[in-house]
Amino acid sequence: MSDAFTRLALAAPRPVLKAGEWWMGISLGENKLGYLRVTATPETVGTEKRLRQHTTTWMRTAVLGTTLEQRIDVEELLDANLRPLRLEVRLGSAGQWVQVKAQFHADRVEVERHAGDNVTRKTLPIPAGANLVGDVETALLNREVRLGETWRYTFLNIVTLALEEATIEAVRRETLTLDGTSYDTLVTHTQSPTMDATSWLLADGQPVKMVVAPGLTMVRQTREAALSGLEERPYDPSRDLATQTAVRLRGSITTPGQVRFLRLRVSGIPEPRFVLSDARQRARIVDQGATVTAEYTVDAEATPPAAPLTAAERAQLLAPGTYLQVDHPEIVATAREAAAGAADDAAKVRALWRWVHENVRIQGDIGLPRSALEVLREPVGVCRDVATLYAALARAVGIPTRVCAGIVYFRDGFYYHAWAESHADGRWLPVDPTIAPGLVDATRIKFTEGDAATIYNTAKIIGRLEAEVLEQR
Repeated sequence: MSDAFTRLALAAPRPVLKAGEWWMGISLGENKLGYLRVTATPETVGTEKRLRQHTTTWMRTAVLGTTLEQRIDVEELLDANLRPLRLEVRLGSAGQWVQVKAQFHADRVEVERHAGDNVTRKTLPIPAGANLVGDVETALLNREVRLGETWRYTFLNIVTLALEEATIEAVRRETLTLDGTSYDTLVTHTQSPTMDATSWLLADGQPVKMVVAPGLTMVRQTREAALSGLEERPYDPSRDLATQTAVRLRGSITTPGQVRFLRLRVSGIPEPRFVLSDARQRARIVDQGATVTAEYTVDAEATPPAAPLTAAERAQLLAPGTYLQVDHPEIVATAREAAAGAADDAAKVRALWRWVHENVRIQGDIGLPRSALEVLREPVGVCRDVATLYAALARAVGIPTRVCAGIVYFRDGFYYHAWAESHADGRWLPVDPTIAPGLVDATRIKFTEGDAATIYNTAKIIGRLEAEVLEQR
């Protein structure tokens, strides 16, 4: 194999500061979801050349019968070498907005997250030798892209507010025909902790097609075509995003919500890091190639004593985080009031669980990452919102708690879900505030656990999984 295919380019190719605008339609299968618009505008400030890029993404879809709309606006200011100087992102859904602002310095990134009057600030050290980009999805825009090169980029994950690394590999050339127009493209594969994508790029890095797992497809279109087909339609279950991305299941669950013991084989897991085992959920990898297949045995009534937490583990499971304002006065006061009178930690868990279940209304049209304080002040949301709020309240009264994400059997299949686990009276207790305190049945399979931000790592799993029911009782 020639050097052109094996060379690792740790620095980006030579940038070209070029103006432009293009549109893309977004779909999942035959279902048109929205559009993406990108503009690039060169600027000169004194003697310094810069590039300003603006990306707007808008999508509307149905999720379990509820209409969900999302809008994301990204504004990047890049220097002559296309290194980010500033980044501003606005995310909107159901009338609520979150804004993330980042200022890039030589050695650090200063980040602010705004949601109403709630502001979170973080300083992120830039790793030595990092090749920074503002938005990984347009990392190669205005760059000369060559076959066989691999680029490693460090980018700000605007959801987790952490610096993460992505690898982009140029794998082949391909002539792509869209709406009668042929394009000579370079096909690239992108991998990051939360995303796998394939892109078809022009010579200057402009994408004409992108496919993001689980099959979300963006194709180059005229403005008119990108904006067409987006009118509201009557509900069609076959176009429901949750249904389209649900786990493909062989077999069925005979008593949903009441399963105490389950053996399930799950295939299509992208990486071994998503295969977790503990006293309640025992997992065994049975095949590993491009993806992982694992067999899970879940005993919902197994709550044996857990190993004592170390001081470091306990501190980590009680700590505040980007989405867990554990020490905020409103969180602390609510937690103490809800847990008042509880005799022990297990009783506090049940009291907080019941309070969240009874005081937060499940509403599926909010497509924003929200913090515990935001959910407390606006008590509606989805499973991840109630799990996040519960975790903050539990930590606020001294109960080590982690947020879990995975799948659960609901209605007629396995869907993606979030819940929590608390370490109380020497045991790990599962807590699902979407239901009243009681049995958290064995149809929950977790792929991540930890701080609330870890929920979003499961984005890499959605739409990929198949499962087979081996045993249930």
